[in-house]
Amino acid sequence: MISKEEIRKVAESKIKQLDGFFVDVKVNISNAITLFYDRMDGVQVEHCLEVSKHIEEYFDRDIQDYELTVCSAGLDNPFMVDQQYHKNNGKEVGVLL
Repeated sequence: MISKEEIRKVAESKIKQLDGFFVDVKVNISNAITLFYDRMDGVQVEHCLEVSKHIEEYFDRDIQDYELTVCSAGLDNPFMVDQQYHKNNGKEVGVLL
């Protein structure tokens, strides 16, 4: 099973190259990996494809048998890192206590 740390280590360099920032990664017991990242200018499908291809260069699907989803952190998810607060500075956001 691929660890969160391994995915993060591989993905962060490509995400930074795309002027983005890492938000979170989830790996479940069936090796389904979901990577969330964001950019100040927003995430496009092409950016997700670039990150996905970059990760696939390091992990062989035939050997590790994983499923990979790369996506934006999304507007309906809670903020996880400081950069998300900076990105949304001046915008209206909902707060749950």
